[in-house]
Amino acid sequence: MTKDLANADMIVWPNPVKGYLQISFTHEEGSIEITSMDGRMLFNQKLHQRQQLNLLELPDSFYIYQLKMGNAILEIGKLTKQTR
Repeated sequence: MTKDLANADMIVWPNPVKGYLQISFTHEEGSIEITSMDGRMLFNQKLHQRQQLNLLELPDSFYIYQLKMGNAILEIGKLTKQTR
């Protein structure tokens, strides 16, 4: 996971995720994008300070997530979806 040191108070868990991803960050609102490893956007949602995302419909695989505030990327990381 790559983090901007100025935004170290963001937390994305659990990883690997089985169904629900938890996100907590100090900014009032932002967004998350989840893309497949080949760059296809699969999930895009607005966020508030603490949120639970339902990822049950995503197949088991590896993904890239981006946490954003406006056009600024606050964090980029890898996400593993694993139900077994």
